[in-house]
Amino acid sequence: MKNSFSRLLLLLITLWPLAPSWPADKISIAVYPIKAVGAVDQSITANLTALLGYELAQSPKLLVVKEDMLKVLMGRQAASKSDLCDSIFCQVEIGKLVQKMVVGELLILGPRYILTLSLVDVRTGNVDFSDKVECRCPEDQVDQLAAIAGNRIREHFGESGLPVERLTRKSVSLPRGSKPSGWEFAYVTSPENAEAMRRLDQIFQDVSIDAAAEQSALDQGKLYSTRIENAKPDKYYASEIIEAPSAVVWQVLSEVEKYEKFMPGSLSISILENAPDKAVIQIVSNIRTVTTELYFDYPSPKMFWKELEDSMSAGINSGVSRVFKVEPLNDHRTKLIMLQEGGRFLSLESSRNEMEDLLKAFKKRAEAMPK
Repeated sequence: MKNSFSRLLLLLITLWPLAPSWPADKISIAVYPIKAVGAVDQSITANLTALLGYELAQSPKLLVVKEDMLKVLMGRQAASKSDLCDSIFCQVEIGKLVQKMVVGELLILGPRYILTLSLVDVRTGNVDFSDKVECRCPEDQVDQLAAIAGNRIREHFGESGLPVERLTRKSVSLPRGSKPSGWEFAYVTSPENAEAMRRLDQIFQDVSIDAAAEQSALDQGKLYSTRIENAKPDKYYASEIIEAPSAVVWQVLSEVEKYEKFMPGSLSISILENAPDKAVIQIVSNIRTVTTELYFDYPSPKMFWKELEDSMSAGINSGVSRVFKVEPLNDHRTKLIMLQEGGRFLSLESSRNEMEDLLKAFKKRAEAMPK
C-alpha cells in the first residue's frame, strides 16, 4: 500500500494548485479504503472505512468527503483490484476535494485486531499524525476501533470534551469484572471521567518511600505501610504481594457488585451507578454511610477511589481519595499498591488500619479465586 499511495500523493501534490480555496473553518478530509492485511476479511475493513468516515463527520471542524464519492473518483476497479487510484482524472479530482487523507491497515494477531492509521497532508505528503488502536474482541465488535480512532483524530484537530459517552459502553472489549488475559485491549473513557482520573492521579506526586524497607517486608510475606513524610494533605502508602495473576487481582478490584461479600466492616453495599469506566457505590457500616466514586483506568491498570465529602455519619467526614495500582510480577504473583490522601478526621492509626484491612481483604479474595 505504501508504494501505491506514495505515487498517488506525488501526483496530488503536483496537482495541488488546481484545488479551490477551502472554507476557513473547515478542513476537508477523506478516509482512503482501509487495507485488510493477512487473514482479515475485506468486508470488515470496508465497514471500518465507512464507520470511521461517519465518526469524523460528527466533527464541526472537518468536512468529510463521502466514501461513495471517493470511490467514484478512484474508479470501482481500482478500489477492488489495487490500492492505486490509477486514472489521471481520479487523481486530479481527489486533489481538488481533499486536504487531509486518512490511510490505514487492519491486521489480526491471535485474539487481537490491530488498526494502524496515518493522517497525511495531501499538499505536502507529510504524515501529520499516526496511531495504533487494538482490541481483544470478536469480529462483530471490531467496529469499536473506528469509534476510538475517530475520537483520537478529532482530538488531533484540537477538539476536547468530545461526546464519547455512547462510545464508552461499547468500546471496552472485555466487560469490567471479567477475567482478561492482559491489558492490550481498546478502551475509551469519557472526558469527564478521564479528567477525574488525572486529578486523582496527582496523589502519586511527591511520593517517596524507603524501597529497601518495603522490599524487606514483602520478602518476609508482610504487608508494608508507611506515612509519607511532609505531605500536605496527609498521604499514606501500603503494598502487598498477592499470590494470584494480575488479571485476577484486577477482576477483584473492578467487580464492585461483589464487594459486599468481602469488604471489611460493611453491612451493605448499594450500587448507584455502574458503567465500564466508573461506578458509584454506597457503603453502609456500623459507624457511617459513605458514597464512593470509583474510576477504572484499564491500560494502567489502576482504580481510583474517591469518597464524596458530603457523606457523613456519626460526625465523620473523611473525604478520602485512594489509588489502587496493579503491578504484575510474573504469571502467578502480583504487587498491589494502595496510596491514600486525606482522611483529615481520622487518626494516623485509623487510616493505616483502614488501608491494611482493605488490602488484606482484596488479597484474601484474589487468592481464593479460581486461577
